[in-house]
Amino acid sequence: MTLIAPKKPGDVASGGSLAGEPVPAASGGMVEVLTEEKVPFVPSNSFDEILAGTADDFLTEFGELITVLPPAGANRQIWAIVDREQPAEMPGIPNSKTTMTTIVVANNATTGISSGEIDIGKGWKVEISTRMGGAVKEKAVTAIVYHNAGLMKLKLR
Repeated sequence: MTLIAPKKPGDVASGGSLAGEPVPAASGGMVEVLTEEKVPFVPSNSFDEILAGTADDFLTEFGELITVLPPAGANRQIWAIVDREQPAEMPGIPNSKTTMTTIVVANNATTGISSGEIDIGKGWKVEISTRMGGAVKEKAVTAIVYHNAGLMKLKLR
């Protein structure tokens, strides 16, 4: 089996060649035709680019509109997946019960909330309905549960 690997991401080989022989690329550089013993082709899109590029589509398909209330600046509506009112133990109080809500939002300052802009404990809040079709309630953002290049999960109280 013969693979064609670009010297840098984005180069596309044109024409054929024997294994190990350089061939011209569409970008003007040279690429080498590799055998399976050598390093395989490196895709031009990284996993992070794919996550960031598909987050909005995922959230609009499976989420709902909520309102973000940042401590400074204008409120904004974003798409979020809301996991409502899970039973949870109150921190520091054994055998106590409360509810916890989590949201998954785009990790983006325009279409969601950026992990770089949010500062937990500094007044970030969201308005969500406590149940589908129920009254809208203001909840404080208390923690970042996880985040990656595309999405971020936040804990609310």
